[in-house]
Amino acid sequence: RATAVHRPHGPTPEVCRRPRSGMGDETPAHAGKETLAHAGKEAPAHELVLKLLEAVSEEPGAEWADEAACVRYLMARNNHLDKATAMLKESLRWRHSFGVSKLGERHAIIRRESETGKLRVSDSVDRSGRTVLVMTPRAENTSDHDGQLLNLVYHLERATGGRPVDGVADGKVVTVMDFKGWSLRNAAPMKTSRATLSILQNHYPERLHRFLLLNVPTIFSVFWNAIRPFIDPVTRAKVVFVTGSAEQQQAALHECFDLPQLEEGLGGLAPFRWDPGAYFARDAEFAFASADAGAATPPSARTSAAASSALQP
Repeated sequence: RATAVHRPHGPTPEVCRRPRSGMGDETPAHAGKETLAHAGKEAPAHELVLKLLEAVSEEPGAEWADEAACVRYLMARNNHLDKATAMLKESLRWRHSFGVSKLGERHAIIRRESETGKLRVSDSVDRSGRTVLVMTPRAENTSDHDGQLLNLVYHLERATGGRPVDGVADGKVVTVMDFKGWSLRNAAPMKTSRATLSILQNHYPERLHRFLLLNVPTIFSVFWNAIRPFIDPVTRAKVVFVTGSAEQQQAALHECFDLPQLEEGLGGLAPFRWDPGAYFARDAEFAFASADAGAATPPSARTSAAASSALQP
């Protein structure tokens, strides 16, 4: 069978298959959290996890660093305690300075950035139940560097169980970026792209299962070649370009998703319409903040129409 999936400079990967016997890096359908075994990596001994917990106990926001977080940071640093300690301390300081625990206080900025649905947590999941984070660059609606990073962090938290939204597991994430309608005109500035990579690689380790790129235009190679050297090799190995005929692409997506449950705009069969009001109403803190501020009214017809149009298949 002709493959519709490729990764530059490396072997063709399986997209999101369920594990074969003896393989890790998958979440069983019944599990609430990702299993500790990751492909090619050894889960740290519990004693090592406890040592890391103790090492960061005096850092601001140390309560966030539970055992599951410590496992991720240890595995990201191949179970080297000193390296994992440095990485986790840096993340705790970053979370404190960025204000990750106070995202609700900046809900108006996040709502503005999200009006078009350019970055969102989908109701679709992959075949192993992983959360799906969707990026649609064509729907870019601001040039606010800080606002875009704030929106990114909010959605990373929402995708990994860090927000009060029901049904989102604390585990790995499949990210799908749909380049339909993308051009260098609506591409993120290099400054924002590099900051995004830094946040993903340094502060959300062992979260990415696979990064699928759909409808990639030829001109994207210019941007890819510019940003590729800054991508960690482990992360880069998880990037998958889905290409070929429509039938080949759908076959490739079928390996990862149950197509009747995948949004039609991403190659699936499930009807989808972006509704920012309903989306943020599912976040308990945002729903309360919007009601308290009198901002629970629906967006203007013009804004709603533009948002829906931007995300149509």
